[in-house]
Amino acid sequence: MCFKKGKKTLYTESRLKSVATMLLQFLIAGLLPYAFSQEGTSAKASKELEIKLQNYDKHLRPYADVKPLAVQVQVALVDLGPINEQDFSFQADLFLRQWWHDPRLNFSAGSVNFNGNPKNLIWLPDMFIRNSRKTLTHKQTMETIRTKVDSDGTVFMSSRITAICTCKMHLQDFPMDRQKCDMVFESYAYNSSFVNLIWHETPIEYLEGYQQIEGYKLLKIEATAYPIKYVTGEIFSLLDVGFNVERTFLYYVFSIYLPSTFLVAITWGTFYVPPTSYPARCGLIVTNFLATLFILQGASKLIPRVPYATAIEIYLLVNTIFIAMVVIEYMVVIQVTAKGINKRIQRISRLKNSSTTEKVEIQLINDTNGTSTEITDNKENKKEKRPPRFHPVDKLSMVLIPSLYFLFLIIYFAYYL
Repeated sequence: MCFKKGKKTLYTESRLKSVATMLLQFLIAGLLPYAFSQEGTSAKASKELEIKLQNYDKHLRPYADVKPLAVQVQVALVDLGPINEQDFSFQADLFLRQWWHDPRLNFSAGSVNFNGNPKNLIWLPDMFIRNSRKTLTHKQTMETIRTKVDSDGTVFMSSRITAICTCKMHLQDFPMDRQKCDMVFESYAYNSSFVNLIWHETPIEYLEGYQQIEGYKLLKIEATAYPIKYVTGEIFSLLDVGFNVERTFLYYVFSIYLPSTFLVAITWGTFYVPPTSYPARCGLIVTNFLATLFILQGASKLIPRVPYATAIEIYLLVNTIFIAMVVIEYMVVIQVTAKGINKRIQRISRLKNSSTTEKVEIQLINDTNGTSTEITDNKENKKEKRPPRFHPVDKLSMVLIPSLYFLFLIIYFAYYL
């Protein structure tokens, strides 16, 4: 009985092993051919493309003598800035992507990817940045350029570049200005009769709210296309990327506008100082005047030498004028005060002289009449009137000059903001 039981167990185990072996063979038979077919497609596509390149003329553009070649362009922004007002330039780090069709590179199926610069293998568009001062292609282990060729002959090339470009800035409203910095792409050797640059269906790619620019805020990015005609008579197609930015005004409020405004307001305190306190009034006015000129000089270093006055320069110049008005006001007060003192001295002198004369006349009369009555002049005993607390010119300036300054502030910020 034991022998029969062991035989049955061995039979069952062998049967399970055979079933498992069959299942494994089935899986191998189903999956491995699929994997080999994928590897074989890429290898086959690479070999076919290699054969195509043997008779390929990289100096001849696709569709030569047939029609203009359409090259689609996309810009993927990585980083923007810094933006420099001193030399009217900005820097941008981006991925430049291009698509075009080359029927000479078609093959049966699949696609071929390769890195590095393919300029020695296939024809490439000679697109450049028209207003760039310096353009760099990133290179670590090798140039960051990727090229993909599909079976239908569609070529895709992506490269990461950093470009320093000129920016036409208008600084009349500085520092409450908005600028548009353009990056213009153009083909160098091929006019629009040979190569036509057009935007991809998604021309600009970037993460909104991610870009941070020192001193600026990115508002939007525009993509436009337009032709340009040169004196040679040739027409080239241009692609324009417009970066619309707004300057951060808050920095200038705390560093320039508020300090200069406080200096003007502090100068008004001289109206409450007695006119005869020459050191106090002169020291306060001169100190604030020099401090305002120092702020104006520092603000002028923030912007280039432009042939017009900027908003911040106008503001500081007007502040200087208001401080100069206080200086002129005090000069008027001194002149009026001096004249008043002279008149007062002359009046007192006249009173004293007239009093002495009256005493002599009265004495003569008394001597003639033989009386001893003595009459004195009561004018000397009259108390002098107490001078006013504030000078009349100061009282007028307390209202007039601050009112004019507040009116200027309203007009200034209403115009520029």
